[in-house]
Amino acid sequence: MQKGQCALLAPKKETYYPKLQSDPQLGGEGSGFPPAFCVAAGQQNRIVLGIDLGSQYMRVSALDEDYVKPIVLATATTLGLTDAGYWGLAPDGLAAGQGNQFRSLIRAARTKLGTDWHCLQEGEVVDGETLTRLLLYKMTALARARSQKSLRDVVLTVPASYTSMERKQLKAACQDMELSVVQLINEPTAVALAYYVGSLKKGGDEGNFLLFHMGASSCAATVYSIVNGILEIKATSAEHGLGGQSFDEIIVDFLVDTFTARWGAKPHLDEQTLQRFEQEAAKIKQGFAFAGTVFYKITNLAFDGPTGGFKKLSSPAVPNGQIFLEGQVSRETFDFLTHSAVTKAVGHVYKALAESQIPAESIKKMLVCGGATLLPTLREALSEVEGIVSAERLDDDMLPSQGAAFQANLICDSIRDVVVWDLLTQPINLIREDGGTTPLIAANTPLPVTAYSKIAITGNTIVIRLSQGDAQDEASLSCTELVINNCPPASANAADNALPNQHDEDHGNQIELAVRVNQDGIISYGARHIGLGVALLVTALQDEKRHYKQGVERFLSASDIDVSGPRAQRLARILNMPLRLLPGALRGLGYVAEQIVSGQAIELALRKIKTERRRKKVKPIDEK
Repeated sequence: MQKGQCALLAPKKETYYPKLQSDPQLGGEGSGFPPAFCVAAGQQNRIVLGIDLGSQYMRVSALDEDYVKPIVLATATTLGLTDAGYWGLAPDGLAAGQGNQFRSLIRAARTKLGTDWHCLQEGEVVDGETLTRLLLYKMTALARARSQKSLRDVVLTVPASYTSMERKQLKAACQDMELSVVQLINEPTAVALAYYVGSLKKGGDEGNFLLFHMGASSCAATVYSIVNGILEIKATSAEHGLGGQSFDEIIVDFLVDTFTARWGAKPHLDEQTLQRFEQEAAKIKQGFAFAGTVFYKITNLAFDGPTGGFKKLSSPAVPNGQIFLEGQVSRETFDFLTHSAVTKAVGHVYKALAESQIPAESIKKMLVCGGATLLPTLREALSEVEGIVSAERLDDDMLPSQGAAFQANLICDSIRDVVVWDLLTQPINLIREDGGTTPLIAANTPLPVTAYSKIAITGNTIVIRLSQGDAQDEASLSCTELVINNCPPASANAADNALPNQHDEDHGNQIELAVRVNQDGIISYGARHIGLGVALLVTALQDEKRHYKQGVERFLSASDIDVSGPRAQRLARILNMPLRLLPGALRGLGYVAEQIVSGQAIELALRKIKTERRRKKVKPIDEK
């Protein structure tokens, strides 16, 4: 091993967690009774939950009756929410049963928040917020049934790359389910908390740490320090959309290009066929953890039409009468294909180290967690980070939900053995009239925080535009428009109301904008007329939701999925959505691109809505 390199150690599973209370309690571990502080608060029959809403898995954790170790009350993939079978959104509504034929509809629910993703269910539109509420309802119902206790409060994990808009929507979804959200905690912070509490058995592992977390759809590198039970996040660099699914998409693109080179035409990609490509890509990715060469085979394929639009043609004469794709992928080819994604992921590690101002030599240990970190290419790249001499892979996917459960009990029961201090992960900028931006609150600013900015009064109505996120990543950038109506004009005695050192400025023609970010990372706004000293009403208007690309849309041009005509306009009016969102809603209903382009999907959807309306009008006979 070369100097400056480290090897990821073998995973160590901890099954016992010491209790958080340092003072002796009448109840607690081994006594058969809950701790005294819980009895005094009258909460012995209620529980607080830690919920981890992931792209592939969703878990709910709580502490056991002795408040000693976390127990997992419910866990499931976002494809199935019951132990007995499958639960998902089907074209004809909610469906239960075995199989994964509806995988593309409900997969990665949290990535749909803040986007224009839609799905039709019984003639009604289901968006990302509604889908999140359904998932939360099912999981909390399982937790309530297994614990036989009423739910008290919850702490939810969120990707560190979430902006205020997505955090607000997630919190609103919980409140709609009558869940009291105590706090939203970043996923890396929850993992760091769970790891520290687990180390208390050995006296507590304190110092400076680097945590790299990569799940199915998010990636984050966090530098934090913990001293005397105070866990302080120093810096976080995160990116939404970079995760295990990114590697799957790279392999799918490779398979599609290989098919095209082999047969001289593109494969016909409907949702079912694309799902088969994705499943084969996942097998290839997982295979490199055990072998240097991975074989693949996909059968029963078809060609694309000569002019695009997924016009399925009769297959030409081929060996054995079927079109297939088979071959092998070497480790060298895989490393070449994923080099850009791996480089981008490791770049977040260096960025977090730079912004934390903690040298790599001062990092006690690098912690690596998340299913995507099993990739040997990524693990080797992380082991080559200069200055890091010790690393450990946390092979416990329950850590985010367990950390959230610990945080929930710390807050709700006023336990001060461990204190978590988090920060703002996405910067907030003021958008100028020329299109440029002025920094307002920088990333990695400790929370909560309030920033002030002076805005010139140009009329009775003032419009201010703000953005949150990386300006170079438009896919995750969130913009907000602030409107201040009926702004009073400057007063004659404006100078008298100004502070003594401010007489030289024209404060009578300015307002003071306050941007407040709470502990959850959610932004609120306020304004004050400097000259008059009065508060002003601020109305926040969110920009249009980001476009959600799903399934075969990655392989389509804009003209391929465009719909128009009176029938399409009629369907859009019935569904109360813009015409441009109609293709996404039809894909969510299960129609393939070929049906959308030909207009068949629109006719079938209108017919289905008409049938549903007739069924609802028929009243059952009241038998007496």
